[in-house]
Amino acid sequence: MKHLFEYQKVGADFLCENPAAFLADEQGLGKTLQVIAACDMLGLTKVVVVCPAIAKINWRREFEKWGTVERTVLVYSYDKLVQSKETRNEIAKLEPDVLVIDEAHYLKNRTAKRTKYLYGQYCRGDGLVRFADRVWLLSGTPIPNNVSDFWTHLKSIWKYPLNFTEFTTYFCKTWNGQFGLQVLGNKTERMAEFKTVLKSIMLRRKGEIVLKDLPPIWWQDVPVEVDNWNDRKHIDDPRQAEAVDMILAHSLTNQDLASEIESIAPHIASLRRLTGVAKAGPIATQIAGELQDEAYSKIVIFAYHTDAIQTLYDKLKDFNPVVVAGGMPTADRQAAIDNFQTDPKVRVFIGQITACSTAITLTAANQVAFVEMDWVPATNAQAAKRCHRIGQTKPVIVRTFGLVNSVDDIVSKTLSKKAQMISEALD
Repeated sequence: MKHLFEYQKVGADFLCENPAAFLADEQGLGKTLQVIAACDMLGLTKVVVVCPAIAKINWRREFEKWGTVERTVLVYSYDKLVQSKETRNEIAKLEPDVLVIDEAHYLKNRTAKRTKYLYGQYCRGDGLVRFADRVWLLSGTPIPNNVSDFWTHLKSIWKYPLNFTEFTTYFCKTWNGQFGLQVLGNKTERMAEFKTVLKSIMLRRKGEIVLKDLPPIWWQDVPVEVDNWNDRKHIDDPRQAEAVDMILAHSLTNQDLASEIESIAPHIASLRRLTGVAKAGPIATQIAGELQDEAYSKIVIFAYHTDAIQTLYDKLKDFNPVVVAGGMPTADRQAAIDNFQTDPKVRVFIGQITACSTAITLTAANQVAFVEMDWVPATNAQAAKRCHRIGQTKPVIVRTFGLVNSVDDIVSKTLSKKAQMISEALD
């Protein structure tokens, strides 16, 4: 086994001592290695890993490289788990010594098929988890939005007594907004009680505590100007106009827009796509100038919409960009990541944020640019951490670009701020 940091040894011991455990170290602290070390220490020979598709190759590589016990390791994506009954039968038939659920926050939605297959129809632990002797959950953002996100794990793995509604109303502030019942956030007065619940089942360490030599990460909001841009020119749906007015009202009153932002999202989706494309050109021009001037050697750029990604690629061709987007074959994704990490001529990585926010390492760059951000703040925080991981030797600069004179500017600033605060509930 590769030399482990002292905190990683503690993490491996924690997993060994707890058949049901949640390892929630921040991104980049080596959760994969801690799992492999624990498997070796226990002599486990039947291992199943369920993870995002982009992480499959990395899990296989790491077990092949660092594992010291001859074993069967089956690695499946969440998508494969949902689509293939044969896959689900293979897991049940193997009766694994340990089922590792990577990026476990993917199971926060109790109605999602992947949650039901793993945790059971009503999250009672009668899904695939029942076939494993041990279940280890991993995530750098175990609570992406509020503590209600954690109920599925508590109910299915640790048999927590409250149902979802009881749990949410007890620990969270809720209200009936224009888009239905909203969870505003956590009840501060009950967070000590919630952390007590977590204490015996979860281990979480922050990078700045356990890796004091890891450079800092800094976030900056950057305005982008597009001549004659006006949101109203692109609004032809009353529901969209209502959502835009709500965002503007929040900006003026300093209310907590972040608590409603996901419910607003569907109503301004088309406007967001247009602003993303409008921003992509000028941002690419700015980045091209910085690369030309050798302001830095490499940069990671995140966007969401295909049109914006294509614009970025076209305008940054001189710097040999690679692109990773949803739907790409796993081997092609990994080749793009490897090329960016190892080839000095490949200076730009363009990632579709939902395909690249977890399970990959992009430490060849210390510059990150968000042309577009995901509606879920935790996804943005995770994406930025692709560069702020073990192996990074420079401070990481994260820039979030917002379109001036647009609701996009307000939304971008809100999401950026929330991304920086996302782990406070567990501090």
